[in-house]
Amino acid sequence: MYLLYSFLLSLGAFVLLPYLLYLVSFKAKYRKNLGQRFGFLPESFLFDGRKTIWVHAVSVGETLASQPLIETLKRRLPDFRIVVSTTTATGQAIARERFGSETVFQFPLDFASCVRRTLSTIRPAAIILMESELWPRFLHECSKRNIPVIIGNGRMSDRSFRGYQRMTWWTKKIFTNVTLWLMQSPADAARRRHSGVLFQRRC
Repeated sequence: MYLLYSFLLSLGAFVLLPYLLYLVSFKAKYRKNLGQRFGFLPESFLFDGRKTIWVHAVSVGETLASQPLIETLKRRLPDFRIVVSTTTATGQAIARERFGSETVFQFPLDFASCVRRTLSTIRPAAIILMESELWPRFLHECSKRNIPVIIGNGRMSDRSFRGYQRMTWWTKKIFTNVTLWLMQSPADAARRRHSGVLFQRRC
């Protein structure tokens, strides 16, 4: 199943290749930190012996929402290393401003080699994904390494719920790779539960 997913992802990247090349060639923000998307991180992210918590926030909204959590983690777990990833350029700028550039990087593309390279470099003890960022290959690779994955401030709209309902054969397999779901509201929790999540998952 993951082979099919990887094939379709590669096919989509091939179809979009001319547009992606245009972005990289003419839009500086897409060139910046491009290597990190393929899992090539600076030496500052190499495992240094400390337990590491990786927090991922997609864009500006998730990054701002993650700030109280990150500050609490730093205060309560002073011996841990906290690293932060984002997907968008705007989220990256905000994260670097709030948390320091030496701890912020770009989330890897959802290809096995990119994900594995990033995980091998950082060696996280746990990963917190803010709101609704669920990448199948990433979750699968974390599960293979027994890395706990926590969804923080999770949400699921009615529209997303209807989409998941049409693909429960696939989404249930993805959801089993999440260790803990922390949802924004009872309604979000109910929609997530009906889409195949068992909230009594191991922690």
